[in-house]
Amino acid sequence: DKIGNAKRATALVDEAMSRLPADASPLTRLRFVSALATIRSSADKLEDAIRFGHEALKLADARGDAWRQAEVRGELAYNYFTAKQLARAISLNDEAMAIAARDGDPMTLALASNKHAIFRDGEGDLAGARRGFMAALRYNTAAAPSRLFWVIQDRSTMQPLGLIGLALDEPAGGEV
Repeated sequence: DKIGNAKRATALVDEAMSRLPADASPLTRLRFVSALATIRSSADKLEDAIRFGHEALKLADARGDAWRQAEVRGELAYNYFTAKQLARAISLNDEAMAIAARDGDPMTLALASNKHAIFRDGEGDLAGARRGFMAALRYNTAAAPSRLFWVIQDRSTMQPLGLIGLALDEPAGGEV
């Protein structure tokens, strides 16, 4: 079951974190802390997930890798969204989109646009959600057409937007 798996994963990552050498690289530390945030989120421990997400954000910003900065912000934004803190989620995701746009990375832009769509749907803005999903599709097609399934991930959110029936061979930006 989900909770049992999350508890086991939490114990394993906590143990691994406790054994992490003090001189571990910042990248290794970032990966561990990000994993902790993801596992806590999966276990519905959003307060812990957000705390670890902020720790990962500091590590990512210190590294200066644009795609990691955007990715961590996006994951943290989703945790805030799940915690019903929509304004904070949107703000962090807007930061992620700005970083990804400056860097020009279409996959990171696809992921940030996807979250933008989910958050707009959460506000009841279906037109904004549709624009976000369409942008995600365009960016995703530019980055890796075979990964379309990754951008389209939340059936309950997409269904009102009519994106479920989209064929993988449809041209990006076409009518849906």
